[in-house]
Formats: sequence, structure tokens, C-alpha cells
Amino acid sequence: WQEDKDVSSDQAPPGCTTLTAEDMTCLGPSLTAAHVFSVYDRAAEHFSATRHSPWPSVVQFLDSLEQGSLVLDSGCGNGKYFDAVARRGGFVLGTDTSGPLLGIAGERGGGVAQQDSSA
Repeated sequence: WQEDKDVSSDQAPPGCTTLTAEDMTCLGPSLTAAHVFSVYDRAAEHFSATRHSPWPSVVQFLDSLEQGSLVLDSGCGNGKYFDAVARRGGFVLGTDTSGPLLGIAGERGGGVAQQDSSA
């Protein structure tokens, strides 16, 4: 918290002193929106350029689905798995909190909707 100029340690919820993945549950909705979600919005292009390779185990799972399946990708980011769904003749609906990342995902096909799925 000390390193973030916008948030001091006295603003941290009780028991939260660091900002790690495990500590994310300590953040209230307003702090999460202000200090986490906004990072993805600002870094969407760079994030997408560096997060383009699908994980093999996820692709294997998607390939195991029935032809024409409907898939919900909650927290889809840049939609890097949309192509794997389309290859099986399926349809994907991707949701994410980041509008800029959803814009990138939408260019890959399928449907997109902005939604906070972190709760």
C-alpha cells in the first residue's frame, strides 16, 4: 500500500498490508475498481500483445466439447480462447470488467459483455 501514491496504509482494510493475489479478497469494490481494474484498462494493448498464447490444457478442454457448444468465458480478457471455440463450430460469450480488452476480444468474433465477475 505504501508504494501506491493513491492509497495509504491507513486506507487498507483490516488485515490487508500487501496487494497480492491472495489479498485481493481484502479489497473493497471501490478500491478494486480504482486500483486494479483501471490498470487493465490502461494496459489493454500491451496486455493483449503479451497474453496471446492459449494454455494447452484449456484448449484441450475446449476441443473436448461437443460440436456447436455455447461457451461462457468469464474474465475473457482479450478473448484468446475464442478461436478454439469457433474451430469446433461453437459460440462464445466473453465477459470482462475491462472495456478496452473487450474491444479486442470482440474483434475475434463471438459476443462480449462488460461485467464484474470478481465477486
